[in-house]
Amino acid sequence: MVKLYLMNSPIMVFEGESAVFRAEKISPEEARRIFNSFNPENIISAIGHEATAKALSVILGAEVKVNRVMVSFDFGDMAIVFRLKQRLPEGRVIKSIEELNEIGYELMLVTRVV
Repeated sequence: MVKLYLMNSPIMVFEGESAVFRAEKISPEEARRIFNSFNPENIISAIGHEATAKALSVILGAEVKVNRVMVSFDFGDMAIVFRLKQRLPEGRVIKSIEELNEIGYELMLVTRVV
């Protein structure tokens, strides 16, 4: 069964195997549509920060929990990635949705195609 990951980084690590991914920017409405098209059993949060989980909860219209796990994509798996538009200074921790909005973010859909 195809899985949908929720991530706060588009970093993909695959040791010893070939993998090809397609990544595209998506709107909050498209992210919500994709999210709602999946069975909740096949959605896995890999969000490592509380503020990001809260922001994605608002965007997707459903609770997103913090869950610091490693992700391993199988063929066809997808991810909605919440990506900050700028790198934060060392040690800075974002504590609110308002701070995320000030910094700016974009959403991406990443799909493993090979």
